[in-house]
Amino acid sequence: MILIAYASAHGSTAEIAAHMAVRLQNAGLPAVAAPVHTLGGIGTYNAAIVGSAVHNGAWLPEANSFVESNRAQLRTVPCWLFSVGSVGERSSFFGPGPSRIIRDAQEVRSHTSLLVNATGARGHHAFAGAIDPKDWSALGNVFLRALGGRPGDHRSWPEIDDWT
Repeated sequence: MILIAYASAHGSTAEIAAHMAVRLQNAGLPAVAAPVHTLGGIGTYNAAIVGSAVHNGAWLPEANSFVESNRAQLRTVPCWLFSVGSVGERSSFFGPGPSRIIRDAQEVRSHTSLLVNATGARGHHAFAGAIDPKDWSALGNVFLRALGGRPGDHRSWPEIDDWT
């Protein structure tokens, strides 16, 4: 059984995790998606995929806590990580763009490389998420636009399927 553990702020990451579980199930692999705050650990799962929304250049605190609490266990099973960001319209939000986006991407890379090392993950992938202006404050929306982001669903389901 494959565990897809995730932390989601507004639902985009949760939908990606659920989609991954279905994709794996359709390929004949038993999988379940669950929010990290409902899990005590990875239990008897044979593999783990752990993902989080990215806010301020880092995973959400509950995802970081989950990794920290379970890193020894995560090192004993095949493990992969994924991040979901709100800046950038392509699923590869580490690409070209204004210098602030590049600095943010470097912060995320630095953070996720620590997580990869802690878990022994076999890989990490970053996906663009969905941006609903109602989830952001007025100042947050101004900041988002200043960084080149726009509201909308920027997830690339074919890319998510390929990575899964």
